[in-house]
Amino acid sequence: DRHDELSELAQQFNRMVQSLRRNQQALLENQQALNDAQIRMLQAQLNPHFIFNTLDVVGILIEEAEPPASPAAQVADHLAAILRYSLAGIDLVDLETELQYTRQYLFILEQRYGNNFRTEFDFEPGMMQVPVPRMLLQPLVENAVFHGIAAGPEDEGGLVSLRGRVLKYTFGARTIDAVQIDVIDNGTGIPADALAALNRELRDSETIATRHIGLRNIAQRLALLFPHRYEMTIHSMSGYGTCV
Repeated sequence: DRHDELSELAQQFNRMVQSLRRNQQALLENQQALNDAQIRMLQAQLNPHFIFNTLDVVGILIEEAEPPASPAAQVADHLAAILRYSLAGIDLVDLETELQYTRQYLFILEQRYGNNFRTEFDFEPGMMQVPVPRMLLQPLVENAVFHGIAAGPEDEGGLVSLRGRVLKYTFGARTIDAVQIDVIDNGTGIPADALAALNRELRDSETIATRHIGLRNIAQRLALLFPHRYEMTIHSMSGYGTCV
């Protein structure tokens, strides 16, 4: 009996030692992960600082070489402003601020594509102070231009419309005050099978394919900031355009 008790104690001791070793290994791995994350954070702080300073230099050189307020100088200024805005340490901004930076981004795109597309804004005045996620609209506008309008014939006039309205929205048994924001283009559209798959993925933001990084980012931030209080849907017809 004493032999059995000693054997059991030895086994328990061995299990305890193994558990301590596993915990120690996990702690070492966690520490390494924290160190790696800190390094990435420091690099992330350094890279934008370098970019901002470089853009300032580019803007000065452009202003010295070209007339004041030239498109090139404005592009440099707008890009620097958008980068600072994208890295601001805030989650929500008012819609008026978000639209201001969206217009700056559209100005940059207009320099790239010339007269191939135009933009229009149609928002109810009472919406301007509504809080929205920072950089909510830029990825959607980018998709509308790059994947919608630019992918089509150059001789067809492209249109990007941004619209917003206040409404009552029903989630299950609840009706709430809400806003609807649409980003619409008259570009190439999305084939029906790809559209159906994308809308299925949007219902669970974790499943969105990594190639849709802009949509994934928006959907995941909406889910975190407005859990069970948002909906993101894409309507499209191949050859006619897309609405998000």
